Amino acid sequence: MTKRITDSQLLGELGETAIKKLVLEMHFIYESRGRLEAGTDGIIELRDPKSGAPLGKLLAVQVKATERGQYIRETDRSFEYLLKPDDLSYWRVSNIPVIIVVWRQSDGSAYWKEVTDCVKGEERRLHFNKNTDVFDAQCVDRIGALTIDRNTPGVYLPPLNQSENAIINLLRIKLPDEIFLASSPFGSGRDAISELVKHDNSRFDWSSANGALSRSSIHEATLRARSSTSIKSMRSTRSCSPLMTISTTRRT
Repeated sequence: MTKRITDSQLLGELGETAIKKLVLEMHFIYESRGRLEAGTDGIIELRDPKSGAPLGKLLAVQVKATERGQYIRETDRSFEYLLKPDDLSYWRVSNIPVIIVVWRQSDGSAYWKEVTDCVKGEERRLHFNKNTDVFDAQCVDRIGALTIDRNTPGVYLPPLNQSENAIINLLRIKLPDEIFLASSPFGSGRDAISELVKHDNSRFDWSSANGALSRSSIHEATLRARSSTSIKSMRSTRSCSPLMTISTTRRT
């Protein structure tokens, strides 16, 4: 009989090779289990990205490859995967964490989950979030957290992400040549409004309160105070002047 290598075997090899490439891009170490394996394709060892030193923190990985098609209950945001009972029983007695990575050849997508992170009440069913469960360099800290021995106090694992994207909303400011400080007899800005409404030419000023720097509009506060005073006056004289009306104009 002619020896054959099935398409399923090739697909499995492609899947594991793709995941091994992703693990190496995370700057971790990946070792294949070889032929004698019963439910884990490889072992991932964490590595300090700064020093390059292996950390001795291990976890097992099982790759599930598919050529195309949809997963169970797949949407744009999530899908589900059903574990085999024998695989789950084997993984539960492992002395290191076990993750499963599902890889689809048609779109190259890869998502991961710890095998015990099941849907509540259904231990074989895993729910994957397509935003948070992507198997790439952004998940290294979550993977590293699985290897921490929570029974041993003081365990330290160095940060595994080398960098991350940040959106900075800081504004450049230019300080004036002079800054004037003065005490006030008023306890708050609200207490001072009654005095401010007596003056014209209100300004936009920066103020510091409770450790925060903010820009307040004295002019707008003045308008609100004047409007409130006029409305109270209208209410008190409504019985005498039923035709009285009030209008406020906001100055710019």
